[in-house]
Amino acid sequence: MRNDEETRSSGFGKGFLIGGLIGAGIALLYAPKRGTELREDVRNKANDLKSGVGRLARSFRRQTDGVLEKAKESLNAASDVLERQRDHL
Repeated sequence: MRNDEETRSSGFGKGFLIGGLIGAGIALLYAPKRGTELREDVRNKANDLKSGVGRLARSFRRQTDGVLEKAKESLNAASDVLERQRDHL
């Protein structure tokens, strides 16, 4: 189950990627440049997008690690409760 903050972060990340792709495509279509300049721009935009995706991936990884840690804690707590209940039988 995801909380509101995680949902907003996920939506922001997707919007960032989609907006970046659309913006890069529009910029390339409307910029009158020579082939070598265009290729360099494409390479630069691709590198920018790659680094943006890397940052998002690290962010999602941190969020996922936090969720997994909380799940482990909950599972351990539930296991302790069940163990105590079994001992009282």
